[in-house]
Amino acid sequence: MLMLVACLVRAGGLPAVQGTMGRDEARLALAGQAILHHGVPVLSDGFVYTRGLLPAYLNAASFLVFGSSDQAARLSDLVFASLLVPAVYRLGRLAGGHCPAIAAAIIVAFSPPLVLQAREAWLYSTFLFWLVMALGWLVRDGPGDRPRAALAALAALFSHELAVLWVPVALLLDLGRYWHSRRKNLTPPAPLSGAERGERATPLPPLRAGEGGRGGEVAWRSVALFWAILLGGVAILVVLALTLRAQTLGGPTIEFREYLRPSLDLRGVQLSLGILGGWHPWLLPAAVLALPLSRGGWRSLLAGRGVAPCLLMVCAVIAFNSFGLVRRGESRYMLAAIPFLAVVAAVALDRVGPSIVAMLAGLRRLGRARHLTRLVLLTLLVALSLDPVRLVADVRSRAVGDTWVQALADRAPNDLVVSFAPTLTSYYLGRTDFWVRTEGYTKYVWANRMPLRDVHTGAVVIRNQAELERLLLEPNRGRTAWVVLAGDPATETSLPMRALAQQLVSMAVETRRPSDGRLVLRLQL
Repeated sequence: MLMLVACLVRAGGLPAVQGTMGRDEARLALAGQAILHHGVPVLSDGFVYTRGLLPAYLNAASFLVFGSSDQAARLSDLVFASLLVPAVYRLGRLAGGHCPAIAAAIIVAFSPPLVLQAREAWLYSTFLFWLVMALGWLVRDGPGDRPRAALAALAALFSHELAVLWVPVALLLDLGRYWHSRRKNLTPPAPLSGAERGERATPLPPLRAGEGGRGGEVAWRSVALFWAILLGGVAILVVLALTLRAQTLGGPTIEFREYLRPSLDLRGVQLSLGILGGWHPWLLPAAVLALPLSRGGWRSLLAGRGVAPCLLMVCAVIAFNSFGLVRRGESRYMLAAIPFLAVVAAVALDRVGPSIVAMLAGLRRLGRARHLTRLVLLTLLVALSLDPVRLVADVRSRAVGDTWVQALADRAPNDLVVSFAPTLTSYYLGRTDFWVRTEGYTKYVWANRMPLRDVHTGAVVIRNQAELERLLLEPNRGRTAWVVLAGDPATETSLPMRALAQQLVSMAVETRRPSDGRLVLRLQL
């Protein structure tokens, strides 16, 4: 029921009109269309688009069944964003039991940033679902779970490259289990404390160093197969990313250089925690309770039980966002932390919260009131994490009456298309002739080809007023050109782009302003 409600919340904010996708969404949709025609994501200008292969193929399947539309492009994201709710419940139950699992699932179901992301035809919904499923299978580690975890991790990797953070987490969990099993075999068993007996953690996996017999051999073979599949998938992803990169003006690795720059800058931690605190201010304080659980809690950390795997995932996302990126504190990458943070916060509050309440009340134990206290604390955490006002506002912000696509309904087939985003116009209109871009184009244009052309659509780049005259105006006298701009030129932060856009506006014989905020110009050349 919670999953269905989450689906309705996400579907309720989907725009009904065509033309509401962004540049990244349109690029992935173009890859899906290419798969329908060629079987592989070869875009119109010959570039093989290898990012988000799984979502691209899912888009192709949606287009095949339902036709090419915004709703079809977003269908797989809506499905996987809804499935994330039971996936989080499953992971939460493995970490701490039924009640905290339900609380974490409710938080994820109504989390405003996750709801917004589910309405985009992009990579994150598919990626998050498979990432959570992979960790769940790795934590449970029952018969057959290792291959499932490896395959789910591959699905996450081929949805979004950020899933590579799962690999060191899996390595730490296996090393901790190995060390814990050796220590357990070398030391006699000790009586459990009350805290350890009450801990609702999953049993240790059948992974013991030096264990003889058929069970030990099967366990080690399962672990070896798991790492072979996982590392093989990572290797394939790296080869695809490096060998099939477009030979752009900025070099084939320019996107990596623009995004990755390891540096121990503590300001990144502040930005990352600020993003999470802005989304869900009470999850971080509740999650801190997971650190001083008890000696049994630290043993669980070494054994990969309880909240330890989710806590490691949260730390991995925060560390990457804080120390690995050129632009510290990217909010879109912090989305990956929300499901795991919700589990850690709910389990930690459920386990430690009653003891804190007892201490504040001056009692040694709560007795029968302990279970009621747990329920009240989890209910408060859920209530404080919900933001219905923001959800309603987000739905209303998506309710656009018309877009630039409807504004171009009377465009003739031989009219020229000039765009600020060639992937958008190519997806919706079938082609883009010219791309208006004054800076930041080097990673998206072919090297050693003049005039410069976009690798995704083949659109000719217009970088300044001289190229506007030479490439667009002079060769096309007498033709009609339609220009799609991001918005009013006065809002452009780049001075060269603002000047170029203002020149195009001054040449327009007609200006159309659809309700999506775009600006559509008709030019008679």
